[in-house]
Amino acid sequence: FNDDPTATVVEPELTTVVQPAFEMGETAANLCLDHINHMNYRGQKSFEPRLVIRKSSPKCSSSALRNH
Repeated sequence: FNDDPTATVVEPELTTVVQPAFEMGETAANLCLDHINHMNYRGQKSFEPRLVIRKSSPKCSSSALRNH
């Protein structure tokens, strides 16, 4: 996860998932501050990961991906 630099120095290069770490930390800090200030948050926050495909993943057609 998080596109570690070692993913590109091994053979084959590894496919990784990038998570928006800064946005996640910023949101967590804001939620903590809201809690300290007695503001209630009732909901969910989701973050969009990004897939970085490298040589460790076999190539397949987009139609094959939709069927799984």
